[in-house]
Amino acid sequence: FLAIHNGQRPNAPMVRFSTLLPVESIAVLHARMPGDESRIDSALVGKGVRPVRRSRGWIPIGISPRGRDYLCIDLDPAPGGTSGQIIEFIADDDGRPLVADGFADLLSQYLQQVQSGEIELEE
Repeated sequence: FLAIHNGQRPNAPMVRFSTLLPVESIAVLHARMPGDESRIDSALVGKGVRPVRRSRGWIPIGISPRGRDYLCIDLDPAPGGTSGQIIEFIADDDGRPLVADGFADLLSQYLQQVQSGEIELEE
């Protein structure tokens, strides 16, 4: 997918108000996201997501318009999770919801939201 598309244009719509990042930005942002194994309330995380502030196994693939919140591929899931699941990382919130079971599921959600009109594509 990245070899063909290399992310999206800035501020293009994706699931959860994010825009997919180009490869160069993924590497830079991941380097800036140090791990922080501080525990957070497990009630705030999605099923199969580790209840920590930040894991080095969370790779940002999408960014919000405010530039501080990310969609991440989770390569460090909790028991019951799946490596490659997609989670949301919000900088000012300890919630770490599970967004999709994997990248293919994320793309399926995107297509459904485009078809329903929830996401409008520019022509």
